[in-house]
Amino acid sequence: MLYQMHEFQRALLNPMTIWAEAGSKLYSNPFSPLAHLPMARRISAGFELMYRLGKEYEKPEFGITTVKCGDREVSIAQEIVVSVYFSGSSCGHFCSCLTYARMCLTVTAAAGE
Repeated sequence: MLYQMHEFQRALLNPMTIWAEAGSKLYSNPFSPLAHLPMARRISAGFELMYRLGKEYEKPEFGITTVKCGDREVSIAQEIVVSVYFSGSSCGHFCSCLTYARMCLTVTAAAGE
């Protein structure tokens, strides 16, 4: 249900995002007469902010291969536990549940414990 709400929000924001991008370019293009108005730079910045809020960004890679545990470096691996396909949107997406496991498990007892 949460994913469908996210897709619904994206569908509602898409026209506003396109409109905001056009407005930003209209007020910042030096060949546009609107760019020479006194508040044109601020209006363009407001449209640019609305555009960036509605824009979809790619998810960055996880990129963490080791973590520091005490004075040791421990290797970890990313594993997909569950992968579910959602077809409710215009283009289907996969949603994956991830877990992170240690590559090698070695526990050393601390002195005095």
